[in-house]
Amino acid sequence: AKLAGSGHVHALIGDCGLASDMRRIAAELREREASLHCLVCNAGEIMHERTMTSEGHEVTFATQLLNGVYVLSQELLPLLRKSYGARVVCVSSGGMYAVGYDHSLASSASGTYDGQLNYARVKRGQVLLCEHFGRDPAEPVAFVSCHPGWVDTPAVQRAYGSSKWFLEPIRSTWEGAEGICWLCTAPAAELERGAFYLDRSPQPKDLVSWTASTEQDASALVATLAEAAAAQAAIAGVE
Repeated sequence: AKLAGSGHVHALIGDCGLASDMRRIAAELREREASLHCLVCNAGEIMHERTMTSEGHEVTFATQLLNGVYVLSQELLPLLRKSYGARVVCVSSGGMYAVGYDHSLASSASGTYDGQLNYARVKRGQVLLCEHFGRDPAEPVAFVSCHPGWVDTPAVQRAYGSSKWFLEPIRSTWEGAEGICWLCTAPAAELERGAFYLDRSPQPKDLVSWTASTEQDASALVATLAEAAAAQAAIAGVE
């Protein structure tokens, strides 16, 4: 805000891994704003050990798919639908190319925990979620996912340390953010709904056949997320 010289920046603080925080923040936004033009889901972290939230979900899955993406976007759809050309931008990762989506593994319900693989699976889930909502002709809000390239951030340093050399060439923060900013501001007619972007251009979602998913897989994922979100809401007494 200081660099932009703007006094019209407001911070709402919450944990993207907690449904209760995402619903609180969405409620605050609905209370103070008449509409919303863009939602960027950019929370990300690679955990080295399996860690659970206070609501009982694995942190990576909860933060980057269930609550930080699905719950937050669904809670804010009423505001987004009031803006022409509104969009949801999910910041995925090129790491998702290494895996297909397996919900049992992504949610850490089964298997041996591997933080990097779990991150990749959840990032693949973001792409599927955007595919699902992007196919709905009745949905006025555009859903797109993107890969910012490998960016030199504190999270990358924590995750890879001295091994981050294999991600070269590593981008600056601005180089990683530029494509995301374009997705936020591009004319709605220029966006390919449900696409996976890098540097303003849609990219293939699979490099090998065994990572590919079907429309039915994407629909099943969204249905599973909706069920999990409803269960969380019921426990919290949210109607």
